[in-house]
Amino acid sequence: MALVALLAGCVTVRSTVVTFTPEPTEASSETPSEEAPPEEAPPDRTPVAVAPTDDSLPPGQPTATFVMFPTVEATATEVAAAATAMPSPADVAPPPTSEGPPGAPELPPPPVATMTAGPIIGPNYTPAVTSTPPPTSSPIPSLTATPGPSPTPLPTLRSELLGVQIHPFIEEEALIPLLDRAKSELGVRWIKYQVEWELLEPQPGQRGVQFQILERFIQHAHNRDLRVLISVVAAPDWTRSPVTMAEYPDDPYPEEGPPDDYQTYADFIRYMSEHFVNRVNAIEVWNEPNLRREWFNKPLGGAEYMRLFDATYRAVRSGSNPDIILVTAAPAPTGVNDHVTAVDDRAFLTEMYRAGLANYDANVAVGVHPYGWGNPPGATCATDCNPGAERGWDDQRFFFFRDTLDDYRAIMTQFGDSNRQMWATEVGWPTFDGFGVEPDAAIGFFKYVTEQDQAHYLIEALSYMQSQAYMGPAFIWNMNWAIFAGRDGIQPLEQEAGYAILRPDGSARPAYELLRRAPKR
Repeated sequence: MALVALLAGCVTVRSTVVTFTPEPTEASSETPSEEAPPEEAPPDRTPVAVAPTDDSLPPGQPTATFVMFPTVEATATEVAAAATAMPSPADVAPPPTSEGPPGAPELPPPPVATMTAGPIIGPNYTPAVTSTPPPTSSPIPSLTATPGPSPTPLPTLRSELLGVQIHPFIEEEALIPLLDRAKSELGVRWIKYQVEWELLEPQPGQRGVQFQILERFIQHAHNRDLRVLISVVAAPDWTRSPVTMAEYPDDPYPEEGPPDDYQTYADFIRYMSEHFVNRVNAIEVWNEPNLRREWFNKPLGGAEYMRLFDATYRAVRSGSNPDIILVTAAPAPTGVNDHVTAVDDRAFLTEMYRAGLANYDANVAVGVHPYGWGNPPGATCATDCNPGAERGWDDQRFFFFRDTLDDYRAIMTQFGDSNRQMWATEVGWPTFDGFGVEPDAAIGFFKYVTEQDQAHYLIEALSYMQSQAYMGPAFIWNMNWAIFAGRDGIQPLEQEAGYAILRPDGSARPAYELLRRAPKR
């Protein structure tokens, strides 16, 4: 049986921009009176600190709508028309800290967005959707008050190891309250943005409109003393040999992949690290490269990915911001291992180590996506696997959160790299509970998770990862996709919305509320 993991993309979703009215928050974006000292981080845990600055943006930067994933047809010509020449790293200066003048002109609106989502089902994996209950996990107190003894206290979480991914399918004025809520209510210290290189540099040496908007989004996070991880994917067409649908009739998304010459990506990441010095604290080098749809038109394999990573590492370390954290692209948990559609994530990580991953410096972390599908975080295949059962999504190790972490850790130890951190650059549990829709049969495991389960599983997983000395920050996937999807009402295959911890109207799901209530230190 074979099943490629979540969140890699088989359904096309076209977006329009939406706004919402968030819940009131006490967070303030007022200018701090003085710079606060950087928070001390324990050894080998959180290597980068960011001091707060005044809450301002570069002068003349206009307010604009931000969409991070335009369709391929929205074209380099349209975006390049509004692009500006990209300065060399030596010419980059930190942005001024004063607001732009009133009435500054608006940036051109972005093109209509295309996003991919959903699991790929292998030809032999057809589990029935049944009412079989999922395996049990350790209890966490209910969100509903009941008479009787006091509930078990929530675990105390460390803010410097908490992050959340925010999807920017919203207007800038809607992003700012999300950042305030993430810091003041959720208590996170990290924000993740995933960005597409093809939008940031639509033509060689040019900064597209999206780059200008990204600058503002990063500045907003930095001004709130939030550390920023960016994940950079999707090479521009000008970096790749022509690929047509006719040449690849069986692949619906031939456009997502790395450049022909990996050095072009390496040079761009070096530019990003230098341009955003002290504002971007870590860069994830690609995303889920063990999947064909993320790594199209290049050989699939850990050694091949390490060619891209090595070029990027050398470029960044030779630049003017050599100490920035680099995170290897997290593979998608999957049992497919045909090296055509996908590579088993454990095999992929092993290939990465055979290609020399253990030889890089301590500011390189290993990315991981430890999804649990419909299984609680305390479950493992050793005790809860059910091969041949009708329930499905519970008969192999990659379906289990703990097994993914344990297997990656074992591979790292096998190659003598036990001191390196793992960063969970995506983690979460999905449910359409409360959304009034039923999941498609391909994602039937959504039915095994209620909103209460989602809340409990997430808190338990975060607490477990923070108890492991080898784990760095963990990023909740995701905060606000349901707001984006809610523009038309939730559609059954817009599965990203199921992972969101906010509802379409911006109100809190139980996962958000439980995370807000959990004490932080």
